[in-house]
Amino acid sequence: MSLTKSRLSGKTLFFIFIFLILSTFLTATIINVPADQPTIQAGINIAVNGDTVLVQTGTYVENIDFSGKLITVGSLFLTTQDTTYMSSTIIDGNSSGSVVTFQTNEDSTAILIGFTITDGLASSGSGIFCSNSSPILSDLVISENTTSYSSYSYGGGVYCNNSSLVLSNVTISGNLSNGYSSYGGGICCINSSASLMDVTICSNTASADGLSANEPEGYGGGIYCSNSNLNLTNVTINGNTASANGDYGSFAFGGGIYFNQSNPNMTNVIVSENIASASANNFPNSSGGGIFCNNSNPSLVNVTIENNSVGTYGIGGGICCYNSSPILENVMITYNTSECGGGIICIDSSPSLANVTITNNSGGDGGGGIYCYGSSPILENVTISGNSAQGGGGVYCNSSSPMLQNVTISGNTVSDDGGGIYCQDDCNPNLVNCILWNDLPQEIYFNEYGDPNSITISYTDIQGGEVGIVTNNNGTVNWLEGNIDEDPLFVDPANGDYHLTENSPCIDAGDPASPLDPDGTIADMGAYYYDQGMGIEENYELQISNFKLSNFPNPFNPETTISFDIKEHETGILTIFNIKGQLIESHRFESGKHNYLWDASEQSSGIYFYKLKAGDFEKSKKMLLIK
Repeated sequence: MSLTKSRLSGKTLFFIFIFLILSTFLTATIINVPADQPTIQAGINIAVNGDTVLVQTGTYVENIDFSGKLITVGSLFLTTQDTTYMSSTIIDGNSSGSVVTFQTNEDSTAILIGFTITDGLASSGSGIFCSNSSPILSDLVISENTTSYSSYSYGGGVYCNNSSLVLSNVTISGNLSNGYSSYGGGICCINSSASLMDVTICSNTASADGLSANEPEGYGGGIYCSNSNLNLTNVTINGNTASANGDYGSFAFGGGIYFNQSNPNMTNVIVSENIASASANNFPNSSGGGIFCNNSNPSLVNVTIENNSVGTYGIGGGICCYNSSPILENVMITYNTSECGGGIICIDSSPSLANVTITNNSGGDGGGGIYCYGSSPILENVTISGNSAQGGGGVYCNSSSPMLQNVTISGNTVSDDGGGIYCQDDCNPNLVNCILWNDLPQEIYFNEYGDPNSITISYTDIQGGEVGIVTNNNGTVNWLEGNIDEDPLFVDPANGDYHLTENSPCIDAGDPASPLDPDGTIADMGAYYYDQGMGIEENYELQISNFKLSNFPNPFNPETTISFDIKEHETGILTIFNIKGQLIESHRFESGKHNYLWDASEQSSGIYFYKLKAGDFEKSKKMLLIK
């Protein structure tokens, strides 16, 4: 994923923002602390709208409230852009309340910039408390703040309620939300809009301890977001924990992020090494090591979700979706672990995945890559590889109807059955233009119990073909046209490269009715199309510029012209054969340009290959006869 464009855009906006601050700074009254006023709060108290409270280096043990003032409070970072002032100018809450408070309708002209905010202690927003306000927080470190233990604790680092908050270049780390029900170790947003740009949220904890009671709840180790619109750009969410400990039942959801009835946008975001872990004598419930979506429809673009996990009996190592319809585009989901749904688990959900890679996840009992229950996900240009579980190494379907188009499922393993796809209890997957190859012990497996399953397959490469699908007499295989059983000839599957090589039988073998590949040719099978413009014309033009092997039209009925050049002093042999490798025609040609008209009137519809061998040159290409 490329972050360059977005990061440059973020920096541009940041410098515009600083310019506006400095323009105001040059025309407003400057109140110096401690030269003019001994404390930051004293400076705020005498300031009027538009003023700047400029704070020298040092540690200020106090709890400040903007008190509705539309002012800028900043360290010397404001005037110098020297980031060392952020760590050397500290506001210490002395465990006696929120360190900084916005609760009197402050708007975006209320600005806090260039400090370390630490040692707050309150039931909500121990670092920053924001209610009914819309301030800008820029270039801050918000760390080591803790909510006081209570029945409900919100936002160890930042609490945002009925507010529109902007955070830019902020680090939120080592904060704790601690209570019987804890929400948002790093940030808690309720009924709010928040924009986070170039923000790091790390090592925060939402910890719920039942203290011998039942069902403590910990939600969102990094972020808790409820009924809110959250925009995250260039954000890292790393090493956060949602935990719960109770005698009977405990709930820990969203180690990195918990979304509830929210529709956030995430762009260029990393969610890594987060944990959701619940412990109890009976019925611990851990879900969503990286992200938990409850009745939410987030949009994830250019997002990496890696190395997240859940506790014992937990589900959804990377993402857990409940009654949600997230949209994932250009997303990597890798090395996540859980007892069910290592990469993703979908419950009563309809996610849409495009250009997504789900690899090397571990799903325990089922669904190493994806687990679907009562769900209808749509997967397009998705790679599911190297995942493992007891059943359903790639995809586990339970009462679900996933749609898979141009999906590669390969190299997944299980200890029981269904290395590629496992179907249980009235599942109805539909596969078009897919590849299932080298999944162990079989590509597709139907559970022998429960309601019968069905699967519809067309223009798909499946190792073992139709006879290799294990139905256990509990369902139907709708084996439509265009399916093959041929080695797809991946570039380097051992190292996770599932692009097609030039001789792959999957090139131009997809459904002719599907949209053409970006190179203008018939759809290929699998997640990655083979660029015939780059792969053939450019990659080989220097060494075989005189050959230029091609045919037109393609598809054709019943004739097509095969064109090629042969170098001087060489003889070429053109062969044509069917998809089974059976020779149909063979012709010898001398050097020069040739246009051979092939009449396939006596052949049946399907894929055919033509190969030219001349000297050291040997090349095969594919053509499609449609009658």
